Formats: sequence, structure tokens, C-alpha cells
Amino acid sequence: MLSLWCTGPPLQSNSVSCFFGFGWSFWNLLSPTRHTVSSRLSCTLSSNNYSCSLSSFTGSSPEEDAENKPYRPIPSKLITLENAKILRKLMPIFNLGLALYLNVFPAALGITAFTILHNEVGTGNHWFGKQSCTAALYAFFEIGATAVAG
Repeated sequence: MLSLWCTGPPLQSNSVSCFFGFGWSFWNLLSPTRHTVSSRLSCTLSSNNYSCSLSSFTGSSPEEDAENKPYRPIPSKLITLENAKILRKLMPIFNLGLALYLNVFPAALGITAFTILHNEVGTGNHWFGKQSCTAALYAFFEIGATAVAG
């Protein structure tokens, strides 16, 4: 599966680093072994944070990323910008499916809706839209976390 998006065969170091390269800090910080959060919450938050990281990296200038952070997947040529944009479009579908499976669908629907508003519609280009979407995203993360924690 990863070989569709990353150069090289699946499960080799460049494919794995491509997958985790977009949001390794999020995957690492939200690992259930590092914190006492449930695996459902960790999985859902990690998936949504991965989506946000992917969106951030594909929306910014590849030249700027190559200069400032050449280890990221796009500047290091582990994935093309076009394939990263395709992956960015598919992640909301994956996130909603995962949330449905993990019984946190209402919160994930809000997170996905506001992420799309912020990144795809362009609401994040104005200070008010950016702040409003960010506040709503925090609220939906809290709703999801509360739902999982019980």
C-alpha cells in the first residue's frame, strides 16, 4: 500500500520513513506507551494529526521546506508533491472510517469538516477564519477525547 505513495517497495526504510515523516512527532507523542491514554484515542488523534501535518506540508512551499527541513518526505524525494496531495485528499475518508469503527464518529466528523474548511476552502487564509477553525478543532478534539475517556 505504501508503495503507491512512496518511492520504493513497501515496508522498506524509505517507505516507512515517508509514511511517518509527515507526522512522526505526532505519532510519537500520542503513542499509548508514552502516555496513559486509551489506544482508541491515541489512534484517532494520531490519524487526524497526520492529516493536519500532511495538509501543512503540501500547502507550503516545497522550496522553503527543502531549505529549512530537508528531512521531510517531499524535499527528500520520498514522495512527490502530487502524490502527497492525493494522499491529503484521501485521509479524511480514512479518518471518518476509523472514527466510525472506533465509535467516535461525531467528533471526527466535526474535525474533518473544519479541517476541510480551513485547508481546502481557504477559510484559514484570513485571521478570523483561521482562529475560528482552530477553536472549533480544539473543541471537537475535546469532545472526542471526552467520549473515548467515558
